[in-house]
Formats: sequence, C-alpha cells, structure tokens
Amino acid sequence: ANHVGGASTGVIGRYLDLPLIHRQCKQIAPDLASSAEAETLAANAIMTTDLYPKHALVEKETFTVAGITKGSGMIAPNMGTMLAFIYTDAEIGAKPLQEALKLATKRSFNRVVVDGDTSTNDIALCTATGESGKVKEKEFSEALEECCRSLAKQIAADGEGATKLLEVRVTGAAKEDDAAKVARTVIESPLVKTAVYGEDPNWGRVVAAAGRARVKFDPNAVSLWISDGKNRYPLVKSGEIIADLKKAKQAMHSKTVVFILDLAAGKEEATASVSYTHLRANE
Repeated sequence: ANHVGGASTGVIGRYLDLPLIHRQCKQIAPDLASSAEAETLAANAIMTTDLYPKHALVEKETFTVAGITKGSGMIAPNMGTMLAFIYTDAEIGAKPLQEALKLATKRSFNRVVVDGDTSTNDIALCTATGESGKVKEKEFSEALEECCRSLAKQIAADGEGATKLLEVRVTGAAKEDDAAKVARTVIESPLVKTAVYGEDPNWGRVVAAAGRARVKFDPNAVSLWISDGKNRYPLVKSGEIIADLKKAKQAMHSKTVVFILDLAAGKEEATASVSYTHLRANE
C-alpha cells in the first residue's frame, strides 16, 4: 500500500508512540486477511467503552459497501470520539468518492448525539478497491449513505449503556439544512429528552423545540407522528390535534422512540438520533 490512514481515540494532548506503532504494523502485516472473521476481529479490536461491535453491509447488484465503527461516548453533532472504516469494491474516482463520503457523513455521523460533547479524535475513512468495476455515482452515494446511517444509528443505540434511542425525522422542509436544524434542535432539547426518558407523551415539547430552530414554517400546517420503530400513531395533522395519548404512551415504552415531524414547507428532510443514560458507564 502506498498510503496508510492513521486513526486513534484516547487521551487528548498525548503524543502517539510512533516507534511502537511502526513495530506492531510490521508484526501484523503477515496476518492481514480479507474475510468475515477478519472483519469481526477488527470491529472488536477498535472497541473501547462500546458494549458491542458495529458492522454494516449494503449489497447492490454490481457492488457492495460495508464498514465497521466504534464510538459510544463523547458523541455530538459533527462526529465526536468515533472511528469509522468503510470499504467498497466499487470503482469510483477520488473526487466523487470524497464528495459522497462528505455527504454521507453530514447525513449520518454528524447527526448523532449521545452526551452532547465532542472530541478532537474522530475520523471516517473510505477505501475503494475498484474490483467490481465502474458504478453510477448517484447509486454509489446512496449506498454509502445507507451504510453510514446504519453505523451511526448503532453508535447512538450503544451510547455507553443507553436504554433509550430517540430518533427525530423532519420532512417537508424548504431546504435540507432547515430540516437538519429542526431535527438537531428537537434532539438536543432537555424538555424533549426528559419527556422521552420519563415516557411522558408530552408531544407539544417537540413542536415547541422545532419552533425555536429559527426555521420558517407554519405551525398551523405541521403534522406529527410518534412511532416505536414498528407502529406509527398520529399526534397532529395539518395543525389539528388528534393525539391518542394512550397509544402515544404505549409507543414511548419502547427502547426506540421516533418522532416524525412534517413542516409542510417543502420536500427536503433530515434525521437526527440521540441516546440516553450513557452516564451509567462512567459512574
């Protein structure tokens, strides 16, 4: 290989022991392998406070995108203490690959919150071998984003002992950035967090948080649903309150709670995720 990507987490402000790393690279070089077992070993090797290894695989007709990641604490928008290694057999140029990875990261790793803190130690690397031949850039970008979304959700679900995963999907925005702003504002709202953790179907807190995201939309046109990941229940329809609080409460008992908010202001969307009770791993 002409290039080797370096990645690390750990104490910020410490020099890496490069001679040690150099010696270990020489030791492991003869044992490098490409197999399901090798991937499992690698996914386990990069774990720190993670409770389980994280994998993702997206198979398309002519190519595959897969990856592993680590991360469960100090995770906030714009990545955090996390490492992601993604690989594909697609043949794609360096520039479109970089653009696809930036977009996928923006829509996945950069929209995950565990504890609201971030770190200097984060990286997402994507390697393309080209063994399967040339692919359509749009199809590849979509597959890469799907892979990264899966890995990001696993980080949020792990969350250093998390017992709840909250996902906020914002649709019907005028711009994707608007949808992302609303999703992030809702996901970071202490009032929303306490409602979800306490399994209190106080859905008004979601709409209230959206209203202070500094994004233009008509509150009398919004629609809101709650889901446990399987069943979906309406709370507001085009500004009209139609909430069945008993069903909403039932959905909040789930480990995964999803709010779907339609701003009715356009066609763009974004999703953000957050997990709870991560502090238990640090007590």
